[in-house]
Amino acid sequence: SSRYLTECHSTFLEFLGRNTLETYVLQFHLFMNHQVQYIPIVVPNSGPTGPLQLRVLNMLVCGFIFVAFAVWARNITVKTQTTVT
Repeated sequence: SSRYLTECHSTFLEFLGRNTLETYVLQFHLFMNHQVQYIPIVVPNSGPTGPLQLRVLNMLVCGFIFVAFAVWARNITVKTQTTVT
């Protein structure tokens, strides 16, 4: 590899890496509660029998909400750690 490649990084992958622990923990609290067999539906008519476009839209909306919660949880964790120490 070249020096350029070793000094570059993906901002998106860095963002995901910073929030990995929170996404791991929150998946159980947000999606895998007592009713694991149910799919979270945010967009109306996007259930298993709904059109593909609505199901994909529902997946993207749920994914966005999930990542937003993970970022929020990480910010609270960091703020708590800096306050306590």
